[in-house]
Amino acid sequence: MEEKTSEGRGRKPFRMKVDRIAGIFLFALSAFVIIYSYVSLPLGTHSNPGPGYFPMLLGIVVAVLALVVLAQGRRSPAFRDLRWPGFTHSAGIAACCIFAIPAIEYLGYRITMMLILLFLFGALERLKLWLALVLSGSLTLGSYGLFHILLNVPLPIGVLGF
Repeated sequence: MEEKTSEGRGRKPFRMKVDRIAGIFLFALSAFVIIYSYVSLPLGTHSNPGPGYFPMLLGIVVAVLALVVLAQGRRSPAFRDLRWPGFTHSAGIAACCIFAIPAIEYLGYRITMMLILLFLFGALERLKLWLALVLSGSLTLGSYGLFHILLNVPLPIGVLGF
């Protein structure tokens, strides 16, 4: 029996599928990379590639794969039907990244990482305060020791000298 909808007899309402949204986004991104590589960077030749050669090649590969995702998109669930169980974790991590951009230069590497890890362990993961402090401190000092002391990577020192 045909399903009757407000859009007409026997037609199901159009619902955008997740894979089609992803395919459209990937295709648009690859088109931007291809155009930018062609216009702004010298491509060179196959035997002597220029700086735009690999981005152009990668953009073509991503465009082809985006078309494959678009073609297979009818099997994926509708975007409206998706549930977002990890949204709070994703939003918290994105907020930490946005916070880190200006804070790392002003506060320095150690203080910024300590604050970010305390937020992630304490607020998002809801660990006990002592465990969040131990984990944050050890990860901050351990990564500082690895990068700054062992590998001699210059890390930002903030206004407080940390």
